Amino acid sequence: MVKNKNRALVYQCSVFILVPRLLIMLTTFVYRIQLKNRKNYLRIR
Repeated sequence: MVKNKNRALVYQCSVFILVPRLLIMLTTFVYRIQLKNRKNYLRIR
């Protein structure tokens, strides 16, 4: 019972740490793509 509780706590902590990191990675990735597209768009026009 105690082991399960600890496991859940560790899982929650890992999720709490990983999710923001993933979100930051995703946002930076999208931002870079948008920047590239914008540059190409400006270049075409």
